[in-house]
Amino acid sequence: MFESRGHMVKDLRGKGLGTFIAWNFHDAPTRDRFCSTMRKNGVQIGACGETAVRLRPMLIFGDSHADILLKTIAKSLGEL
Repeated sequence: MFESRGHMVKDLRGKGLGTFIAWNFHDAPTRDRFCSTMRKNGVQIGACGETAVRLRPMLIFGDSHADILLKTIAKSLGEL
């Protein structure tokens, strides 16, 4: 999923570390549009630092939530 939009998403951190995941966009306006699009698509996600998005899920985050998150990330990236 991230690789398909690799020109926008970079520096994926936390792979294999559960929900400790973050990544950067090439600039803040793109990151901000992504966060707005995610919210429009029903998932609250937050910006961090200058260009980063950091996943901060609730304690009840399970497999079904991961599926929703990944589908919404893919959809939102496609809408940028």
